[in-house]
Amino acid sequence: MRQTCYRKCRCAFPWIYPLILIATMMSGALVSGCFVLTGDRRNKPQAPRDLVKLNTKSDIKYWRLLDSPDLNLEIGVENGPIRWEAPFLFYILPLPTSYDYLATQPMRVEVHVEPKSLQVTLDPWQIFLLGTNQVRVPPAHIWQDQNWLGTNTTKALPITNSATFLLEFTPWDRVYPDRDLPFQLSIQGIRVSGQCISLLPITFKPTKFIRSGFQLPY
Repeated sequence: MRQTCYRKCRCAFPWIYPLILIATMMSGALVSGCFVLTGDRRNKPQAPRDLVKLNTKSDIKYWRLLDSPDLNLEIGVENGPIRWEAPFLFYILPLPTSYDYLATQPMRVEVHVEPKSLQVTLDPWQIFLLGTNQVRVPPAHIWQDQNWLGTNTTKALPITNSATFLLEFTPWDRVYPDRDLPFQLSIQGIRVSGQCISLLPITFKPTKFIRSGFQLPY
């Protein structure tokens, strides 16, 4: 009689075993974390290899080097916003998430200037992002050595020692809507002894990069 009742109960609830299995696996994932793949954008300058510097310990992985008798320049663009992310439930089932809404986040450009001669000046407001149809987009915010320079002053700053400028551009919803296309930076506003230094636009190409990691449940 007992054996018959047990068989009847077991057959009456056949769906309970998959639920128990799923609950057990989910609780294990919540406690131990999960494996994650992330799709990134990395902005790489288009230049010969000896003019590109690699830095694996920075948010800016690739730097474009410009060398002249009067000064050295290093220009890099921070990694773009995350494209997508896929946590793997139980290391088997991917749960992809799109981050397309981050595509309008500001783009940050870092410029290192090392003068070699006297009377080097730089107007950072004359560094432009070239948008569609070569429209020149000025930076929205600028910092020099972590100090905010305020609103657009269009002022040439003397560069007597090594200096770092951080420029923030926000053109993605206006003149340059597609962050997956190559873009150019026009470096103007550099003068030596009052004479303007002419530099060709620098082209950066966004590249797709997939990195792996381990995501904790908290």
